[in-house]
Amino acid sequence: MTDQSQPDAVVAEEPKPAPASGKKGLVVALVLVGTLALALGALSAYLWTVHSQYVAQNEELRAEAGDLGADVAASRAKAEELQTQVEATLAQLDEAKETINGLANSEAQAGDDRQALIDVADGLQECADLRQDMIDHLNEAYKWTASSLRAREADITTYCKKVTRAYKEIVDD
Repeated sequence: MTDQSQPDAVVAEEPKPAPASGKKGLVVALVLVGTLALALGALSAYLWTVHSQYVAQNEELRAEAGDLGADVAASRAKAEELQTQVEATLAQLDEAKETINGLANSEAQAGDDRQALIDVADGLQECADLRQDMIDHLNEAYKWTASSLRAREADITTYCKKVTRAYKEIVDD
């Protein structure tokens, strides 16, 4: 007979781990919190350094931008001043050209007037010569016919009137 109080086979049970004590979990948590605090501290220090460098660079760039702005403003003012001088010089040049052209035209006109007066003077001299020639003809009127003397006198009178008109046109201009 079998004894039923005894098990047929003894089954060995695996040992169960001992429950973790609360101290071990606290240490792990403190290590994690410490590591996290160090990481946050390092990140904060890094961000602060980057921020400080950014601020310094920004101030530097603002100062340079201010200097460049002042240089640009000065250059623009100088360019405007030079443009004004160029415009004034061009106006003076135009005025000088007009004056030179006027003088050249006056000189040309004076030369033309001079030549016209010489031509008139020559015409008056010729008119005087022709009248003297007419007087000579009249002194020897017996050699000429009355109609030829009148024709000669009319030709001389017409010529002398043309010369006189030319002289008056020059003088009246």
